[in-house]
Amino acid sequence: MLNLVLVLLAAAPPLGNAFISPPSQLLAVGRPSGSKYRPITREMSSTNIPEEEDDDEITGLTPQMLKVLRKEGDARKKQKRLAAVFVDPEEGNDGLAGSFLSETLESIIAHLTESEMVEVRGLCKNDVKLVGPASAALQEAIFERKPDLDVFQIRRKGHAVLLFRPRPEEEVGPRIKFFTTRKTPWERKLKPVRDDDNLIIPGEYA
Repeated sequence: MLNLVLVLLAAAPPLGNAFISPPSQLLAVGRPSGSKYRPITREMSSTNIPEEEDDDEITGLTPQMLKVLRKEGDARKKQKRLAAVFVDPEEGNDGLAGSFLSETLESIIAHLTESEMVEVRGLCKNDVKLVGPASAALQEAIFERKPDLDVFQIRRKGHAVLLFRPRPEEEVGPRIKFFTTRKTPWERKLKPVRDDDNLIIPGEYA
């Protein structure tokens, strides 16, 4: 009997390899051949998808309002109803309000007055990092030309910025609906305080 057991043990394969399959076979078991699914890699991770560059704080607009406005902008662009103004290559590159042409500002103000929303395209084509300062300079230039016009940046993506101007209650015309119980769903945007020489005082708003 003991001899029979020894013979059977000698004929059996080593235990170290008996239950280990090659990596390719293990992969086939975990993911059937022909499966449309594949492992998530770093390149496929959603955290690596470039996000839209938006300002951290937009005075007077809640996150819900921004969501409505951005959705409205997307709908208008898809339906080819979104007004657009293209700037010249030299406009806004130095981050100064005075670098924008009068024709550009008048066109932007006209679109904002008519439809509350306009996309300004072609800002700082040589350096996308300058689009943020250029957008701030553009809003300052609009304020200098028309101080009673409240303008908000809704989105900054690539070399384009989406601007919004809420239509005042006393002004007749179509306006974007926010579905809110408040009579005025937005707050007046604070303006920078200027000194006697008409220069902006950093950090002071009223």
